[in-house]
Amino acid sequence: MNNSHPNSLNLVLNSDMEHQLKEAARQAQKTEQEIIIEALEEHLKKLKKSPNCYALAVELGVIGIAEDLPAYLSTNPDYLKGFDQ
Repeated sequence: MNNSHPNSLNLVLNSDMEHQLKEAARQAQKTEQEIIIEALEEHLKKLKKSPNCYALAVELGVIGIAEDLPAYLSTNPDYLKGFDQ
């Protein structure tokens, strides 16, 4: 965690969430702020790791699996005739 330029942020929690946060902090022997920052950092890491659709398709092996088709199938007007009907 980089604390070189700390900023403040106000949160409004419902009473149940506040209770859960206090209990989590007590069990972890950390401050409520530490629990929130750790949770936010973990969430932001997961967002960065989310692959885009193309990356998922490559990972699943579905890119380039069609055989005997021209490489320009999606742009050749001959193959698009009647598509908008």
